[in-house]
Amino acid sequence: MTGDISRKTFDPVKDFSLVGMQQGRLFTDADWNEQGDILRASDRETAADIIGPAGFPEDDAGFGLIPDAGTGTLMITPGTGYVAGVGHVLRWPFGFSLTRQSGTGGNAVWRLDDGGELADDDVLSTDPAGLSVFVKVRNFAEDANGVRTFRTTPALGDTVTRAFRPATVQRQPYGAGTPLPAVAGDYLAVLKSTDLIVTALDEPLLREVAFDGPDTAYRERTIWQVQLVARAALLALGYQASDLTCPALSKGFDPVLANRARGEMRARAELSDLSAGPCNLPPAAGYRSLENFLFRVEIHLAGDEAAAFYKWSRENAIHRTRYREIDAGVLVVDSIGRDEMTALKAGDWIEIRDQAAIYGEAPGFFARIDEVVGQRVSLAELRDPLTLAPLLNNGLPDTDKLPAEAFVTRWEGGLPAQVDDAAADWADLENGVQIRFGAGQYQPGDHWTIPARAVSGDVEWPRNPVTGEPLPKPAEGPRRNYAALAWLVLDGAGAWTVTEDCRPLFPPITRAKQVLYAGGDGQEALDDPLNAAALVPLPKELSVAVVRGHKPVQGETIRFTVAEGAGQFGNGMPTQEATTDGTGVASVTFSLDGTNRVQRVFAQRLDAAGTPTHAPISFNATLARATHVSFNPTNTPALALANTVQKAIEALAGLQHVGCTTIVIQPGEDWAARLEGLQPGENASICFARGTYTTGRTVEMTGLGHIRISGAGPGTVQILAYRTEAAIAFAACASVVVSGLEFATPDSNSAVDPGRKIHRQGTLDFGHCDAVEVHGCTLSCGGGTSTERTCLTVRGYSETLKSLRVTQSVRITNNSLTVGNLQEGIVVTDAVDVDVSGNILTAKPGKGSLNIKAFLSDKVWRAATANSFITRPVKGYVGRGTGFKEIGVKEWRMTFDSPVPQKDWDALVATNPPAAADLKNQETFGRWAQGLVASVAENPDRMPVFRKQLKRLGDSFGTHGEGLDNTKVRTTLLVSSDPVVQRFDARSGAERQVVVEANGQVVAFDSAFSQKDWTTLISRSGSAAKIANADELLGLSYGLAKKVLEDAELRAGLGSVQNWLKGLEENSVSLGAQGIVCGGRRMDNVAIRGNAIRAFQVGVRVAVSHMRNANVRARSVSIDDNRMELMAPYAQAYAGYGVLVGNVDTLRIRGNEMALSTRPNFSRYFAQGIRIWGFIGHQVLVAENRISMATMGIRLVSVVAFGDEDPHLWVFRENLIEGPGIRGWKVTPSWPLVDQNNLTRSV
Repeated sequence: MTGDISRKTFDPVKDFSLVGMQQGRLFTDADWNEQGDILRASDRETAADIIGPAGFPEDDAGFGLIPDAGTGTLMITPGTGYVAGVGHVLRWPFGFSLTRQSGTGGNAVWRLDDGGELADDDVLSTDPAGLSVFVKVRNFAEDANGVRTFRTTPALGDTVTRAFRPATVQRQPYGAGTPLPAVAGDYLAVLKSTDLIVTALDEPLLREVAFDGPDTAYRERTIWQVQLVARAALLALGYQASDLTCPALSKGFDPVLANRARGEMRARAELSDLSAGPCNLPPAAGYRSLENFLFRVEIHLAGDEAAAFYKWSRENAIHRTRYREIDAGVLVVDSIGRDEMTALKAGDWIEIRDQAAIYGEAPGFFARIDEVVGQRVSLAELRDPLTLAPLLNNGLPDTDKLPAEAFVTRWEGGLPAQVDDAAADWADLENGVQIRFGAGQYQPGDHWTIPARAVSGDVEWPRNPVTGEPLPKPAEGPRRNYAALAWLVLDGAGAWTVTEDCRPLFPPITRAKQVLYAGGDGQEALDDPLNAAALVPLPKELSVAVVRGHKPVQGETIRFTVAEGAGQFGNGMPTQEATTDGTGVASVTFSLDGTNRVQRVFAQRLDAAGTPTHAPISFNATLARATHVSFNPTNTPALALANTVQKAIEALAGLQHVGCTTIVIQPGEDWAARLEGLQPGENASICFARGTYTTGRTVEMTGLGHIRISGAGPGTVQILAYRTEAAIAFAACASVVVSGLEFATPDSNSAVDPGRKIHRQGTLDFGHCDAVEVHGCTLSCGGGTSTERTCLTVRGYSETLKSLRVTQSVRITNNSLTVGNLQEGIVVTDAVDVDVSGNILTAKPGKGSLNIKAFLSDKVWRAATANSFITRPVKGYVGRGTGFKEIGVKEWRMTFDSPVPQKDWDALVATNPPAAADLKNQETFGRWAQGLVASVAENPDRMPVFRKQLKRLGDSFGTHGEGLDNTKVRTTLLVSSDPVVQRFDARSGAERQVVVEANGQVVAFDSAFSQKDWTTLISRSGSAAKIANADELLGLSYGLAKKVLEDAELRAGLGSVQNWLKGLEENSVSLGAQGIVCGGRRMDNVAIRGNAIRAFQVGVRVAVSHMRNANVRARSVSIDDNRMELMAPYAQAYAGYGVLVGNVDTLRIRGNEMALSTRPNFSRYFAQGIRIWGFIGHQVLVAENRISMATMGIRLVSVVAFGDEDPHLWVFRENLIEGPGIRGWKVTPSWPLVDQNNLTRSV
């Protein structure tokens, strides 16, 4: 249903509150309608804020359901309900006056004396409220005199004179006549709320008879429908069982789309094609009609973008009529139109829908008009509403399938088209108006309006303020909101039962009730230590009060529930309900259990449906124990170490407890409480019995003495922690030893509760502990899009406390660690002695665990990745863009100045490739490249563009080619500078892949994005014209690199960007960030030996520093006999190094093997195998390593200057370094180095 309007201007995001008229100004229908929309939206939002997503008045709660087995129907009770702030009223049943005409009981024939329409299967009730005593109408008949009679099942009472027709699910005021489900199962009754436009065609009383019945303004009606949805259907949509409880549903839900994205659409006036150049006139573009129209695009068939169909009209589908008769296959309509322009004509496509289809948002029949004679419309074609297939009977349109009465709407766009056709590219409507759909779900009736204006030659549509591209918009309507009414069960015999009423009830504001604490909190009771099973009664009752204003409310139900501990109420149960008395107070007695020192009870008021109405009131109670009563030993020196009464008494009795607590934990018990129940400073040996132990949080063990936790070995004991980074976190313990256990925190980073992301925690996490040992354990952690966690962390510095407590000893040996995507294996900071030996570290196998959307939504990943799009930046022109050209093959380049474009040189190389021998070294490549230049000088036809240049040059000087036939002259013209032959290293060479320019400033850099796309990005930026220097241009480039990952509209049409993202998603594999990391403010002695590290970006990193310019070093670092298989995250990613050591006094790196991982489907060599950086001491030994994963084997850069008077011993000995274009090692500054028997091998 539509109205004849010029456009819609209401937009809630603009926060308009009033439409104000101005004198002498034009006032349009859009202004009037927007004022109404503003007021209505404000009213509905206010009501929703107060009531919630759904609510039903306590004293007038409508839309309850009453099953009746006798009639096989579901009654809907009268009353009021609110859905998303929209009020709906089901009025009291319509009454009929009856007379028993003949017969009695079940054979009685009843005459209808007055009242409205009645039909077979209608339900009647003798209850004026329509809530009881139901019968079903049968044998309804009307004779020639208009006398209406019927019978009923079961029988009405013989003395009945008045009956009422309640609303049923099958017959509703705005229902589509849908029958009840027949398949047994659970069903959710849903109240659907929406709006429907009503014109004079639908409601003739809207016409003003005083003016001869002209059409005036339209109305919008709020309509409702009660629908039944199977639980199985909701689960299939993706809802979980926990989502389908009444409390969960009361927060709002959608039984049709669930959480699936809704489809959106964009619109524009056709763009002009300027590719022909500035001197050629482009074809006509923009909106090309001389008439102003309001285009309407509406979904015909539901589904995603691949299944849905749409239809369109240039005039908002306002041309409607109706027929009430089909005469010999011809529609007899009320009107064909008000004038020649609007009249129905032969060839027009129309949609035919009856009132039930309109209420049910069902698609209608599509038909093409054959002929219009008077008010008789014959059809040339008739199409099925769902399949759009022709409906024929003996070769003619089968009008028998049409409803007896229906509405007719003209659609100028013809038959509905597939949304998919307008999703892959822009689709033309007419006169330059184009639309494009996005991915998502579409529902019948979803519609968009597009004002097209002749004066501007454009359409009115929101645009991106930066790019000017049209923005996607959700459908303008219809509004659809839902409220859960009840859960029902249909049994195999066809009987309905209401199992739970889901309607949230609310009182009038003047009767709002408050629940207040009245007494009983904070009590203590003495337990019996010798009888821990005995209950301990509290001396006072637990009490709450219910008041309205200052007056107590009697008869309210209060539920008391044990929240912590195992205490019991006076009824012997952990839950008890009490009713408020005349003073408004409800009270219960309570007894504590004899085990838990602190216990808690919650109290909540229940509404009539048994649902809590407010947050719980908390009561806390404690067991009075000497261990928790403070003692001051100031005046008793003999008890100087006793700070509790318990310790003082034990000291006096000579029974001070010394030694170790032994705990055996069995499956099924509260193991977290056992561990966290240890007392401060207590020593303990804890053994887990065989089994699996789970927790939904981090188990924290703080301030303990010497702790040993063990199991029977990996695979026998599994400890799983969900929605958290750490399974067990140790803090400020004297020492901790963990062995023979398996720990896992499997949830991905995005699933971890944000409040638990305190710092980079490990699955096993140690902080401020004096000594740590982890041996023979299996550890694993979940993954993410950026590095946030580890399998094992030992830290001395606390960012929270801003304090440093150095760990004296760390031993991590013979463990197996499996690291989630982009996370780290072992991290140790601030320790004296560190031994990490014999461990196996690997990344979880498979593809990178998350899709590209997950990466793009991660701010940390976007920031880090954006920086990788701009590498080796320099200010000014470098290499490409200066006029220099190159002949390049693989790592070799010959650069020179030439008037011939680079693409022609590239084509020459492609058609005359070098042999393998020509690429052997610099000399052979230079000889081949010079020969290629000479071949063109001798025969310019080999390069047509050079032949044309020679001809133009001869014509300009009038030489007719004289002198230009000299080979030396041609060579000078072809190559006008001395050629330079060099090996090109993508990380250290002189060239750059991209040059960007803005406002006279130039910056060059390497990038995964093409020159064309960078040029487009700069042109799309509104800041390019304001660039004042190269630094600002570089900053703008970094900003665009980040923004292109954030803004899908900005990267639209950028091929290299899209290809990069596609390659990342298709080729990325799961990998770890860093295998073993040692760092922080202090790290004395580090030994990393015999570890296997597979599928990581960095194998080992040892770097001590917290201030860039501070000379802080590790005393001694040994990295020996480790096996590393390393990899980059994706083919274009920069791969830095396998081992990094920074700031060290004595360093030994021996017997390690570093290779590329075989896991990815690409080969990406690293820049360096071993990198040594920073403040480097006098002794460095790098020996007997095999490095086969980098283009440079060893890189050493020292910021400490050594003079002749201060000798140092740096030795590189017997290392095998192999790779493509390999360089053995490089030291900066170039100081004396012992180079013994090192071998480089190019592969």
